[in-house]
Amino acid sequence: MEELQDFEKDIVKWYLDNYPDISANLKSQFLVAKLKQREFTSGAGVFLWLQIPDGVQPTDYPSESVQLDGPLINSSELEHGASVGLGFKGDGVIDYIEVWCHGGDYPHDRHPLDYDLSQQQINCIDLR
Repeated sequence: MEELQDFEKDIVKWYLDNYPDISANLKSQFLVAKLKQREFTSGAGVFLWLQIPDGVQPTDYPSESVQLDGPLINSSELEHGASVGLGFKGDGVIDYIEVWCHGGDYPHDRHPLDYDLSQQQINCIDLR
């Protein structure tokens, strides 16, 4: 199994820094995680399928239908940027990291070379 690349490690660090309420459980899982597969999706982004050994402490996100929001990826290689989601198995154990590109211009066989990770901002308009 492959090691995580620097870009992927930066995403993991972002999660640990930005979810302090569950970072201990996330860290315990990330420390023993092995990369099963890196699947680039023809310009749409990439899936990082992870293998976590049995017996790790689960998070409070036990649903397969919930993704933990991750950073916004800004890069000169991605016209409209990309977003990240962390997916879980039904038992609160990490299953995958998904990066999806907003413009379909994600490199087909590598990650962006220059990038920064930032907190996504959600703008709400009060229509009352």
